[in-house]
Amino acid sequence: MLSKTLLCFALLPALFLSGCGNDKPTPTPSVAPSPTKTPPPALQGDPKLIRTIDAALALLEKKDMAGYFDQILDPDTRTRILSHRTKGEWAAQFNDAKIATLTKAYQFILLAQPNFSENKEFAVYNIEALNLGGAQGQSMTFKQIDGTWYVFQEPPAATPAPSQTPAPSQSPAPAPTPSH
Repeated sequence: MLSKTLLCFALLPALFLSGCGNDKPTPTPSVAPSPTKTPPPALQGDPKLIRTIDAALALLEKKDMAGYFDQILDPDTRTRILSHRTKGEWAAQFNDAKIATLTKAYQFILLAQPNFSENKEFAVYNIEALNLGGAQGQSMTFKQIDGTWYVFQEPPAATPAPSQTPAPSQSPAPAPTPSH
């Protein structure tokens, strides 16, 4: 009995202090909270993909293209880029307009539903509606590697080597037929 009394006395100051300095009653919301809306389709999808898109947007907001290079581009794309320029040179090509265009694309796909490949290794977002044109193209592709999603850039098509055969207009004259 004594311990219950001591406990009550110990808690009594805390009870009084919690209301000190609060002369105003706690306002009650005049409008009932809105019912939970269904999240956009993409937010119902792969949470790791959504985290990659969020991370890309955060890096773009900070204009941290070196961070974007390291964290968002797939390893094969990074290797391809580094084969002919430095990361700094790559990052320097992104002026405010290019960053704004990329940001617009990421904001768009955040609310869109991707088309997943059958094995869920690739996710392709159609961004044709943005009418970005240029190098951005009509879609954005992500590749999942060991459970992490990266922006995937298809290697450029190799230009065919010049043919060793002459062009049709320069074809050699037919060999003369022997006469009998």
